[in-house]
Amino acid sequence: RIQTQYPGSFWGGTFLTDGSIVVVGMRGNIWRSTDQGLTWAKADTGKADQSIASVIQMPDGQIIAVGLSGGLLVSKDGGKTFAIKYRDDRKGLNSVVAASDGKIFIAGEAGLHEVSAEIAAIPAAVPSAKAPAAPAASPSAPAAAPR
Repeated sequence: RIQTQYPGSFWGGTFLTDGSIVVVGMRGNIWRSTDQGLTWAKADTGKADQSIASVIQMPDGQIIAVGLSGGLLVSKDGGKTFAIKYRDDRKGLNSVVAASDGKIFIAGEAGLHEVSAEIAAIPAAVPSAKAPAAPAASPSAPAAAPR
């Protein structure tokens, strides 16, 4: 088992073009490893507190994740910080996929939707002031689990 500081469930993940790994899970958790899973750092997801189900990286480097309560999360800095926008209908999202022409589609409780314009309108994240990011965890020295 690979150790992160988060003891909860993870629902999805992806490898980034720079070789990093991003995994998504319960309670707004997004974790990133830049060393093939030896250490992990929690991404700043602002006020995201619902499960995140799916994540992809676009050809331009943006990372897009979706989750319960209609959350669309976008990172423009390689997965360190994510800005979040909730869809008006707040219905759960299970999957995000990109077409070869760059269009972005989401699937979930409300069916399948093309959301390229919504994603483009989400500004870059500003690191939240809630708490400093958790230090990276390593298998040899696991840190205390977050709440």
